[in-house]
Amino acid sequence: MAVYPDFRRRGRALYFYARASARFLAMPLEANAEALAQRGVGEADLAAARTAIDRALPVLATMMMHCSAMRLGLGITSREVVASG
Repeated sequence: MAVYPDFRRRGRALYFYARASARFLAMPLEANAEALAQRGVGEADLAAARTAIDRALPVLATMMMHCSAMRLGLGITSREVVASG
């Protein structure tokens, strides 16, 4: 228990670092239901796509946390911004 405050401080730092990192990966996902219907995508297909995306989000967040932890472990503290295009 003597190391608990240090562990907690580092854990919080990793959490906020991962959260900040994930913002750079965020891209809005939009779908026009009418346009998809015109192309033959049904409601069931659209619901399946939404479910797949919703299931993947926690895994993505966990991956970001692990990547952030590895970067810190390797001593990489500079910000990395991925440019689009």
